[in-house]
Amino acid sequence: MKTLYSGEYYEVMNIKNILENENIETILENEMMASIEPVAITSGGFRALVLKIQDEDYEKATEAGKLIGCMVSF
Repeated sequence: MKTLYSGEYYEVMNIKNILENENIETILENEMMASIEPVAITSGGFRALVLKIQDEDYEKATEAGKLIGCMVSF
């Protein structure tokens, strides 16, 4: 598993939807706690939700991100 992106809930969910439209399976880490109490996960609660993908999908995911221009902080 590779961490692809960590950020605010709405950012991660947008990227997750784009990747799933490209048939790239995603996994969310800290999904529940990031929405309930993000300060319990990270200092200040910033970038609490983590989006992960399989190692073999990393190249395909970065290409999808370049095409749509949304994943700037890999």
